[in-house]
Amino acid sequence: MTDDDPPIYTKDDYSHGAIMKLVFHDFLTYHHVECVPGPFMNVIIGPNGTGKSTIICGICLASGGSPKLLGRSDNKGDFIKHGKNDGYVEMYLKDAEAKDGVKVFKIHLKQPNSAFYLINGKKVSLAEVTSEISKYNIQVDNPCTFLAQDKVKSFAEQDSKGLLINTMKRNTLNNNEKTQNDIVKMRVDLRDYVNLFRDSFNNDQVQLARRRYLDTKQAHQNWDKELRRLEGVVQNGEKAESEIKEIRIDESPMNDKKREYEEYRKNLEKDEHVLESEHRKAILSKQEIQRNSEQISESFGIKYRNLQLRDDSLAAWQFYMDNRRRFRHPVFVPILFMKVQKKYHLQLSNVLGIRDASIFIFGCEEDESLILKQYKVNTTVMPPEFVERHGGKTRMPEYLHELGFEDFVINIFETVKPVRAYLSSVLRWNTVPIGGENVDKECEKIGYQLAGQIGLFLTNKNRVEISVSRYDQTRITVSRQRFQPRIIFCQLHEMDFEDNQTERIEQVNRVLEDIDKRRKLLNEKKPKLEQLRDEVQKLKIEIQKQQDEVTMAMEFTRRAKLAVKNHVNSKPNLEQAKSALVEIEKRQADKVPKNLEQITKNIKSTLNVCLNSVLGNSELQRLDLVGRVLRNHLEAIQQESMDLEIQYKDLQHKEKEARDDLQIFKDQLKEAMGCSSSKLEHLKNDEANAWKEMQEKFRTFEVPENEEEVEEEIRQIEAIQEARAKDGSREDVVRLSELEKKELQERERKQKFEKSVANWEADMQVLIEKWVNPLEGFISKISENFSSYFKRINCAGEVKLHRPENDLEIEEYGVDIFVQFQGYNKMHKLTAQQQSGGERSVSTMLYLMALQELCPVPFRCVDEINQGMDPNNERMVFNMMVKLLSGNEGELAHSQYFILTPKLLPGLDFNEKVSVLIVHNSPMMSENPAILQVEGTEIVI
Repeated sequence: MTDDDPPIYTKDDYSHGAIMKLVFHDFLTYHHVECVPGPFMNVIIGPNGTGKSTIICGICLASGGSPKLLGRSDNKGDFIKHGKNDGYVEMYLKDAEAKDGVKVFKIHLKQPNSAFYLINGKKVSLAEVTSEISKYNIQVDNPCTFLAQDKVKSFAEQDSKGLLINTMKRNTLNNNEKTQNDIVKMRVDLRDYVNLFRDSFNNDQVQLARRRYLDTKQAHQNWDKELRRLEGVVQNGEKAESEIKEIRIDESPMNDKKREYEEYRKNLEKDEHVLESEHRKAILSKQEIQRNSEQISESFGIKYRNLQLRDDSLAAWQFYMDNRRRFRHPVFVPILFMKVQKKYHLQLSNVLGIRDASIFIFGCEEDESLILKQYKVNTTVMPPEFVERHGGKTRMPEYLHELGFEDFVINIFETVKPVRAYLSSVLRWNTVPIGGENVDKECEKIGYQLAGQIGLFLTNKNRVEISVSRYDQTRITVSRQRFQPRIIFCQLHEMDFEDNQTERIEQVNRVLEDIDKRRKLLNEKKPKLEQLRDEVQKLKIEIQKQQDEVTMAMEFTRRAKLAVKNHVNSKPNLEQAKSALVEIEKRQADKVPKNLEQITKNIKSTLNVCLNSVLGNSELQRLDLVGRVLRNHLEAIQQESMDLEIQYKDLQHKEKEARDDLQIFKDQLKEAMGCSSSKLEHLKNDEANAWKEMQEKFRTFEVPENEEEVEEEIRQIEAIQEARAKDGSREDVVRLSELEKKELQERERKQKFEKSVANWEADMQVLIEKWVNPLEGFISKISENFSSYFKRINCAGEVKLHRPENDLEIEEYGVDIFVQFQGYNKMHKLTAQQQSGGERSVSTMLYLMALQELCPVPFRCVDEINQGMDPNNERMVFNMMVKLLSGNEGELAHSQYFILTPKLLPGLDFNEKVSVLIVHNSPMMSENPAILQVEGTEIVI
């Protein structure tokens, strides 16, 4: 074979699980294609759009992978060739255990979105496919082994936690199995411990019951001693009771604290009510101002229309309203920002011209240019410092008041400072007085008096001008001109303008901010209220505890007296017992069984016969001994018979009493339950239901089976109820008892949980160490390979295990990749933002190669990983891969790689372990492609 001949591979050259052949039919851009890859490095080349990624898609779907892994479409039907209804992909995997050493996986796709799977021609489920694929350790869902074209970027965007999960995927099952076994063992140990605790608890109950039994038995045996003890208890109880009755429980601290709490609570509620009232008032005021602002905004258009302007004033004003943020200072128009009383409408309309009414007043020339660039309007500039000097009102001299004038024109309306400054400086309204009817009557006289001081004044009907001759100061002309019915000001000018509304809104907002501050201060006082309430409750509990102690002491004395009485009544009557014993013995003696008499007669007859017979002395002695034994036996039988007779009579008497008590109890039970019978089988349906309900209540409330214990519990509860008659009901007592039991249970649960948590943390720490130590070694080996590969391209790289501050936060563990390319002065973490696309591609490729040495898989697929690499890096990475894959040792020497690229640099190193597959595909290709035969191997192009 020459250097140009392609290598011939056998089945033995392929590793277990490697792809030996791929068949595509009506799949994406392929009609029918068979691909025979090499067992090592496969470089698939083809222009964009020819279908290189089709090979990756087919491998993924044939392996049971989800379409979502490819980043193209979630619909399986979208992978069928356009215009076709179905298609399929076959994947031949090397399997030495299978027939012919090959196992065939096939996926058959159908429109619109369905598929079925086959293994060696047998139809199987998706679960069976994934199960078989997992046996080869094929991981198409792991970006570390299967990197599709649309997923290259997402690999670098993995966070450290996701990268750790994908890196460990090979060892996950074993680790999980080990961890699961540890957990199962922990559960078994815990169950044994619980059983041991339960047994111990039961033994404690048994021992306690035995001790109580022995104590009770000892008490019965020492009746006199117990009586003396009980009498002493009664005496001590009576003494303690007399002392307790003299004690007066002081409730004044609790009452004082309660009054303090109530007073503090009422003050807080009062303050809250005031705040809420002020808040509602402010909100209503703000809403009203906003409504007025809307009306004012609508009135601007009406005001402009009243002027009947023909320029761009209205459009210019609208532009300003829409672009306020572009202006450095507020812009004002006199006609829009004047609030005038109705009685002055006529006078001001006759002294204010249309031009002055509609002029735009700016704060700077830059703002003015914004309007003049687009609109033709009258404008002026009033700098802020000029406005401050001329924007105020002018005080009218006293002598003008004496002449009958009311005020200067500049003072009879409300406006903003820039408008007032303009009207004062330009129209001189700060020197024009205005008067009423009296001034109108004396206007000529007043005009002569004011000549040289004022050139114009207004009356209620006329406009009066005063002129003095420039050449003769004594020639004074006073001209009066009647007001014209001009309409400049209207009813809308009697409303507030927008500037005032804005100020009012700001004022309301300040009020709301103040309310919020006061509310925060009020909330800061509430913890003290809770503290006072807790103190009151604590004092109440203390007082209740003292009251309970008094009640329990009195109850203890009463019970001691009752115990003495019952003990005295239970003392056995020895004389009566002795008389009964004599009477029973006499009756028993009269009732000796006849068979015993017959035995006696037989013995006597036997003795007589023995005496009269000719027997030896030895026989006679023997018979005499037998007689004595029989007599002793007879006496024993007679004594036993008498004892049994006494016991029988006693049992008969007790049985009769028990039957009588039982009948009384049955009658009481039937009366209480309203039942016709005490036997369950004889009850009616409703009576049977009532019976079962009663049984359930007995079990629920744990009613004792002993009557004395029931009565004793009733007496205790009644005593406590009487003591608490002023503070609560019987239900409160029951509720308190339930809460105390529940509190005890919760405390026990808390102790168990705390102990369980402590044990769990210790066990988890052990498991974490078992997991982390091998993992650190695993990551360290990956880092060694990764660093070694980076050194070969004159760069630096490192892989680290990210450990959280808390070792138990296992979800925070991760893997971080650090790289340093030429031009960087230190290592940086590999992210989607820090490095370029080419640098990420180099890092991804070298990480996959470093991982292969430790986590071998049958094959790895990388689609267009060299996109974005510069030629030098691409050449170095490619040559290094060829060198590593061409070796004879390590996992890389037996790994199958699929590298897809639309281009290939010239001058790359190739050898016999590199297979180059060139994709030829276009709409102009023949339906029957040529078949290329290479030494018996059929390759369809």
